[in-house]
Amino acid sequence: MRISNDFLIGIGASAKPTCYMIEIKEPNLDNIYDYAEEYYDGIVNNPIRNFAIEQIVKHERIAFNNNILILVEHTEHGNILKSLLCNKSYGIVDFTHGARSTKDRQTILANLKSGKINVLISTSVLDEGVDADNINTVIYARGQKSPRKLLQGLGRGLRKKRDGSGLKFYDFLDFTGRTLKDHILERYTVLKEEGFVIKKLDISKIESVGGTNE
Repeated sequence: MRISNDFLIGIGASAKPTCYMIEIKEPNLDNIYDYAEEYYDGIVNNPIRNFAIEQIVKHERIAFNNNILILVEHTEHGNILKSLLCNKSYGIVDFTHGARSTKDRQTILANLKSGKINVLISTSVLDEGVDADNINTVIYARGQKSPRKLLQGLGRGLRKKRDGSGLKFYDFLDFTGRTLKDHILERYTVLKEEGFVIKKLDISKIESVGGTNE
């Protein structure tokens, strides 16, 4: 029997999350019927969506000095985001994925835990078995509909914090293509069933998001 996140939060074993859903309305991909093309244009190489991710990182780092985990599905997306976020005022940014050696990935995780890395972008190599109790912000950039991946992504930041703070979890209302719309409905349903607080947010309102103890 699976133990729900709501139960773990209720007994104080996990941090309480607030889920922010950022509306993405462009580009209009309703005339694209190939899912791979729709995913690439709507998620991987969508400048509006990737700009929103940068704005989230900027706000969370500058306003709260939070450590951030960004979850992507494809290596190309991670490389795009790393290029977008590096050499700015967001702290140390790194990207871990399956092509990096086991030793290299272990070093990255140790640096994340110690605070030497402030923003970590990751593919599914972090989906299981990661102690991330210093992560206060998770950005679920990968899209898709898998409840397992969604809850594993949340789990990367749900570990109870030493300071008693909660978790900010950002996802995207991908109102851009037919399949992407279906996928966000399924992710939204999973979050509601877990009993999480969900707040819809426009890109222009990202800076209004407060701390994890608000």
